[in-house]
This record gives sequence, structure tokens and C-alpha cells, in this order.
Amino acid sequence: MATPLVHQLSPPAWQRSLAGFGYRQIAPAPVLAPYVQHYWELSLPAGHGLEHRELLHPDGGSSLLFQLQGCLSVDAQPARQGVVFNAAAAKSGALVLEPGVQVFAVRFCPGMGSVFWRAAASDFANELMGLDCAQYLRFDLPAVTEQLQMAADMLARVLLLEAALGKALATSDGAARDLAPALELLRVNRGRQPLPEVLAQSGLGQRQLERLCKRYLGLTAKQYTRLHRVAFARELLKQGAPEPLAEVAYRAGYADQAHFSHDFKAVVGVTPGQYLRRAQARYTLLRVAMPRLFIGLELPATQTQALLALAQPGPGLRWQSAAQLHLTLRFIGELPDAPAAQLAEALHRLQAPAFELRLGGVGYFGSPQRPSILWAGVVAPAPLQALREQIDLLISPWCVADPQRFVPHVTLARCGSECGSLQPFLQAQRGLLLEPWQVTELCLFASDAGPGGSRYSVLARYPVGA
Repeated sequence: MATPLVHQLSPPAWQRSLAGFGYRQIAPAPVLAPYVQHYWELSLPAGHGLEHRELLHPDGGSSLLFQLQGCLSVDAQPARQGVVFNAAAAKSGALVLEPGVQVFAVRFCPGMGSVFWRAAASDFANELMGLDCAQYLRFDLPAVTEQLQMAADMLARVLLLEAALGKALATSDGAARDLAPALELLRVNRGRQPLPEVLAQSGLGQRQLERLCKRYLGLTAKQYTRLHRVAFARELLKQGAPEPLAEVAYRAGYADQAHFSHDFKAVVGVTPGQYLRRAQARYTLLRVAMPRLFIGLELPATQTQALLALAQPGPGLRWQSAAQLHLTLRFIGELPDAPAAQLAEALHRLQAPAFELRLGGVGYFGSPQRPSILWAGVVAPAPLQALREQIDLLISPWCVADPQRFVPHVTLARCGSECGSLQPFLQAQRGLLLEPWQVTELCLFASDAGPGGSRYSVLARYPVGA
């Protein structure tokens, strides 16, 4: 096998928190890139004094961890004969590192690691094994483990393991790659793309997809989808100024907060609120301040006052202030300064005619029992939809496509868990119809959290119809 193109990957915040333990990541050789995500290594100093714990969040992939020195365990199971095989899992695991431990590991891509083993992934999904997993692998794991122990450094270990993986790949039929397009669609779209669309774009039938998932992934398509919806929610919660939980649930593709909380706890082991508090405590000092961006429309004063007049006191309802009322066209999220500046410049290429917009009707997101957001809708939203599509094209180099159906609205109030039925309000305002206005510009906003809710500031304005 050719020497791999080795390079250091830019680590996210959780990896920067391990920098004191010498955490390193190396990309695979090009021929192995469809199957291997990366290799990583770290060492916990013997004088550290305390064990170190990390959550291993699932993405549908699998891992081989080699205990070069000291002791490690995953979900309270210690490495057996120096190895932990962590197959695709449906929930987060707990990695515990004892002082003095040195770990080298390979992380396989979802469904693709199966080219290196002989059995169906469903035979050992959600299981933890030691050196006894050698019976399932297409290479000599005991020999490789011994060689890794004697290797001089991480690069030498990567070369040794890649040589073994390359030989194993040569004996595989490669059929796992039939599953890759569907898994990639679900991953890129954060599990929010409807399954019929995924099937149509990947060229697979429902039964064929489930059969391939069972054989090569070890999880059902539904389980894999849930992992990525929850992973997207975790990213949103780790932002410097996260949205309210109801908004996070909606953006992650959940119709109600109860379903979101159930799925999140089933995967991560804690509720979204508990995870948010832990993330804020952990990442605050590691965070590089970045704006949370979105593209939207400001409302004229007349329409703003009309919407403010709808507010009614009630338990669990947090009504928006005049400064918070706006219409979101596209949420972007956090971007570093350079990409944010490039995106802002790209929006100057917008070419769209001015159009008339009118707010009318009311509705809510969530379930009747657990509403999350109360909103005012848009009459005849076709021009907004066309504008949104052009924006998506302009910002595509910096933003992943959003598969959720665009529902243009103005958030009137956010609903807490103690919020009662919205039916009296919906019934009273079902005929809501505000005066139309001419849309002549859109704005790039930055959002910051504050004690009274999010604060929005306009970073740039772009003419419409000029």
C-alpha cells in the first residue's frame, strides 16, 4: 500500500480540551478514505492524579481502540488483552482513561467498517469486545496488536494498521458501498430528510435499505436517522448562545419538545437541559467567539405594533418584544470570521424583484398538548419561497442544505412546559390579516442570548428589487 497522505485535522472544542493529553488525529490514505474516518491517539500523564472521562457519541461508525499502556474502559468494561472493539451503537458510551494510559484508535465510517470483517454487523452491534473480536475480522488482529505495541510513534502505527487494512480490503467484495449514498444523505441532512426522498435519491427500495443497514451498519435506518438528528441538536446546544430548547427541537426536525427530549435522552443518556448545562460549563473557556447568523426580514412599524397588540397574559407564554419580531428566511448558525465575511459578500449577488408581503393567520409548532412556538403566518408565500431558494444557492459553499420544509412565519411567543391550550387564542385570531407592505431589502442578522431572550442586530442589508 502507498504511504498515506498524513495531515493533522483541525480539532473541535472537545478535542482541544484533550490537548493537554497529546490528542492527535490523522486522516487515512486516499484508498481507505471511503472506509476510515481517522486515526487518533492520546496519553494521560501518569502524574495526572485523576481518571478522565469522555462521552463517546455515536454516529453509526465503529472503532478499534488499542491500549498501548495503562488502563482504559468503555461503559465500565476494561480493555481485554489490550483491545476494545466498539461496534456501531445506538447510544452514547462512557470512555474512562486511567492516569498513565496511552491509546491508539481507528474510527471507521458508518457501514463501511464492515468491509474489514467477516460477519454481519447486526451479529455484534451494540456490543463491546476485546481481542476475541479477531474471529470476525479479515486481518490478524493479535499480530497487529503486538506490532502496534512495539511501533516507535503514531505515524508508524498508522502505517502498520493501514497495511493490514489494505490487505483486508483486497479480500472484500465492497458491497457495503451500495449503502453509502443513503447514509451520506441522512448524515448531511442531519436525519431530517424524509425517508422516501432518501430512497429516491439513493436508488434503493425500503426493504433493500433495511437489509443493507442490518448487514453492514448494525442499526436500522430509523436508529441511524435518530443519531444524526440528536447529533445536530447537540451542536445547536453547544453554541455560545443556544436557542431555547423548543426552537432547538424544531430545528432538529421534531414536531414537539416531548418527542425531542425522549430521543435525546435515549441516545445521550441525559435530557437536553442537562446536556446544555454541562456543555456550557465545559466549553465556555474553550470557545472562540463566533456570531450566530441568520438571514431574514425586518417588519415595518405598523405590522410590528399590530402583532404586539395580540399578546395576552398566560402561563408559560413568553411573548416576543418589538426588537425580537422578524421573519427568518434562512438560519445559518455559527461561522468563523473569514467564512462569515465571505458569505456576507456573496449575498450582494442577490438578484430578486421587490414584492408585496402580507401576514395573516396564526398557528403553532409542536403538539396540541405541548406547543413550542406560537406564530403568525404569511399570505401567498410564493415570492418568499423563491427568495429563499436563491439565498440557498448563494450560501451553499458555507452552509449545509436544510431539508426541512420552509414555513415562513413570525414568532409571536415561545411556549414553556406549563403553557396551556392555545385553542382560545387560535380561535379568536383565526381571521388575522395585516396590511401588506413592499419588501425592498433583506438583512443578515447576528443573534446573542440575553436575560430577556435573544437579542438581534443587523450586520448587513441587501436591496431587493434594486
